[in-house]
Amino acid sequence: ADASCDVASRALEALGKLADLLGPCSLKVVDLAFEDAEVVAALAACASGPSGSEDPPHRPKSKTMAHCRALEVLSTVAGSSVLAFAEVLRRTREAVDVLQGLDREPILAVHFVFKMTLALGGLERDASTEGMEEFRVELPDLCRALLRLLPRVGMDAEDDFRTASECLGALENCCALRGDWIGKEVVEEVVMGLVEFSLSPGGAATEDHGVRVALVVSRVHRVHRDADLVDRVIRRTLE
Repeated sequence: ADASCDVASRALEALGKLADLLGPCSLKVVDLAFEDAEVVAALAACASGPSGSEDPPHRPKSKTMAHCRALEVLSTVAGSSVLAFAEVLRRTREAVDVLQGLDREPILAVHFVFKMTLALGGLERDASTEGMEEFRVELPDLCRALLRLLPRVGMDAEDDFRTASECLGALENCCALRGDWIGKEVVEEVVMGLVEFSLSPGGAATEDHGVRVALVVSRVHRVHRDADLVDRVIRRTLE
């Protein structure tokens, strides 16, 4: 079983590298990725969540990690070109509602969103395709869903800590997009939400999370140069 899993993992990795090589011609690789049994299984796991046949607490960790690797390959393929990114989005929507997936299966869904927002960072200057515009419209709702999820996954258990870190990373990636991608109001909502999370008395945020939030605020300031927002963050922190 371990040997076959290793072979499948290498095959998926090869798909991701092939997409990088083909660039704008990578739509065929998107087709191949979505035909892969590991990718199909990972998307099904995101869609089913606790109500499916495999409750996350009872799923072997090795299978969860295999699902994460498969979703990571999708994001690698998506990052090869704007056309590939838009097609991965379209095909993913056909299989799973990502916003619902954040509630049902946060470990997998957050990992996928984090990797997709990383891939988006290299493509934001060329966002003229219809699928990319649709994603841009969805960004505020995605950010709010990630913010709502943070207190739930902010505990200091291994899986929760990693998921919370990727949740913070996805929010950072979104807020670091250009101003024509994400509005000032949404950036402020996210940053102040992160500050509230880091200051929460319930203990959901660890010290490491607090440091990460400070780094997010610093990066947002470098990208957007919003001194007023930084002043509000400082005032709220000192209250």
